[in-house]
Amino acid sequence: MIDYFESPKLKLARAKKYVDDLERERDRFVDEHPWSHVVEANLDGSRKEYKIKFTRDFPDAFGDFTSNALQNLRSALDHAANASARAAGVSDPRSAYFPFGNDPKGLEDGIKGRCKDVLPDIVTVIRRFKPYRTRSE
Repeated sequence: MIDYFESPKLKLARAKKYVDDLERERDRFVDEHPWSHVVEANLDGSRKEYKIKFTRDFPDAFGDFTSNALQNLRSALDHAANASARAAGVSDPRSAYFPFGNDPKGLEDGIKGRCKDVLPDIVTVIRRFKPYRTRSE
């Protein structure tokens, strides 16, 4: 039997590997204690400010691992939308992506332009995720 979701699962596994690598690098960085702390009075002397000053830069690997993990997670969503279309019988889905928007209207625009091959029930599920910017309450 065909596993239509093999590709998104591989993307998720890769993302997890990058997160594991990031955590390992973070732990190494923290274990080295590359910081000092200072307590300074603010300008008018009314309160103390507690600060941490790093003695070296964060490793470039932090950005690399984070970026790679996020790219794989984003790709997994697109691959899952495409896989859902294939599983539903669309032989060559060319408009089956996971849409995002800056707001609900932007999401709807994305759905109209990028989800023509995705089943309406799947689009309903995607809408429930609210993949657009929201304000923190």
